[in-house]
Amino acid sequence: MCGNATILVADDNADDAFFLALALKKAGSSATLRFVQDAQQAINYLQGNGPYGNRAQFPFPNLFALELCLPGMSGFDLLEWLSQHHFFQRLTIGMLSDDEYEPHIRKALALGAEFYFTKRPYFHELVEIARQLSEKCAAGLRPSEIPAGAPASAEAAAPSELCSNLF
Repeated sequence: MCGNATILVADDNADDAFFLALALKKAGSSATLRFVQDAQQAINYLQGNGPYGNRAQFPFPNLFALELCLPGMSGFDLLEWLSQHHFFQRLTIGMLSDDEYEPHIRKALALGAEFYFTKRPYFHELVEIARQLSEKCAAGLRPSEIPAGAPASAEAAAPSELCSNLF
């Protein structure tokens, strides 16, 4: 599943990243996982800026999954930023979040997320999510479809107060 593809995950929780990597392996995926910890790192990775400029080491992802609450800006803000840059419109983008609040799920989908997976507390459930991510990755953008070049600048949205007010 997913071949030589790359899945980029934006999540500031190192434990979640560790268990997702294990679950993807258990699901039989051969995708390469790349993790970033905040929205600005995600933007830099997607644009190939700074330490992510070497596309041999940091290939453009076939699928991008992000957490709703990220340092610097919310996942909603990042979805809005992505929708304003046509370069990313062919990238499979979705949410992988702890948040199960239905209005937040609807908002993420309305902002362009193609899927919304809620993180589960049991490893076998995470393996199923990893399997679904791998399937979406396999159906996503192929390296031959990735447009050359990237937007010139990363004008990030202002930080959102959403995540500090979720609970």
